[in-house]
Amino acid sequence: MDRKKAASVAGALVIAVGIWLFQSGKFKSEAQADKFTSTFLVDHEQTDNGFELFTSDTNQYRMWFPLQYVIHKSSYKSSEDESEVWTASTKENDSYNAGKITALFSKKKSKAAQNKMDAFQPDYMLKGKNATIYVKKQTRDGKHSIYHAYVNDDYSDKYIYYTFELKSSEQTNSTKQQYWVEKILLNTQFQKNSAE
Repeated sequence: MDRKKAASVAGALVIAVGIWLFQSGKFKSEAQADKFTSTFLVDHEQTDNGFELFTSDTNQYRMWFPLQYVIHKSSYKSSEDESEVWTASTKENDSYNAGKITALFSKKKSKAAQNKMDAFQPDYMLKGKNATIYVKKQTRDGKHSIYHAYVNDDYSDKYIYYTFELKSSEQTNSTKQQYWVEKILLNTQFQKNSAE
């Protein structure tokens, strides 16, 4: 066998072993490695780099979940298919998207929830697939960028209220950070029920 063929075979072998190691779980992200968080993730579903498809325990919505985040089991609460709340955070603090995410899903808008939405003063609006999204950005103590967002289903009373509390500094690329937040918001999709 000449050198070119040997190099090609060796290269193919290295790629095959790398794929096998990745698929066998040797190289798991924080979310995939966490026993609780991984129960919500859908393996091998196409998303963008750094995300995996998350399916709510209520079966009412799906979203792109950031792979460096882990859901705190103690924060998770669910009421059958009516509501769900969880908080996730990162272990590392040096990336532009390090911090904490809180999500509150509800199938129905109570009067109090509707009053909060009516009083919400968004900085801008996004149009997702079958959802309208209202976003407000704040900064706190110069060290945190905080995004508050309502994702409202266009065809029902379902909504999710997100809070993203992300580390911020002079080196933080705020445009990249905002794009990352919007990617999660725009890829949150409500599931249609047979009765709807």
